[in-house]
Amino acid sequence: MFRRKDNDRDILEQKVLGLCSVMESETRVCRELVDLSESEQQHLMKNKVDQLIDNTEKMKNTVRELKQLQKIRNEFVMDLGSSLELTSSNITLSNIVKCLTPDLSSMLNEVREELIRIGDKLLEANHNTVYLVNFSLDLLEQQSSLWKELATENNDDYGNSDQQDVTCSVAVEEKA
Repeated sequence: MFRRKDNDRDILEQKVLGLCSVMESETRVCRELVDLSESEQQHLMKNKVDQLIDNTEKMKNTVRELKQLQKIRNEFVMDLGSSLELTSSNITLSNIVKCLTPDLSSMLNEVREELIRIGDKLLEANHNTVYLVNFSLDLLEQQSSLWKELATENNDDYGNSDQQDVTCSVAVEEKA
């Protein structure tokens, strides 16, 4: 019986170590996304379209990698929760941390908190990028309105109003 408990503890420890490893990988990928988001903001401000396109492609690939890691993490969490005999509705990292030995609990909680911290930083970077894009779109709309106003002016340079309306097409994408 004593051997079985040691074996169970070893298996549980391996599962926690595996989960920590996946979460550390997630944290690394999130850091990459933060860096790419910050680069994206710089490319937007400097109107570097080619670099923006390249950056976007890198972001797509990095997001795919992050999704895979999240899927793996969820599998580890479900397996670990089952091993700890948690009900499926109670399987969360917080609840798992509560069920572990102090050393495993501390290790997992540290990795969890770092992932949350970098995730918050990623959300902030994304918010800033969205703000920049929306601000740029607003400016483009204002410029478009000014050009349309100028192009449809009924008066010529000498104040004559018999000139026909002049129209010009201004291509501006609408806000998404």
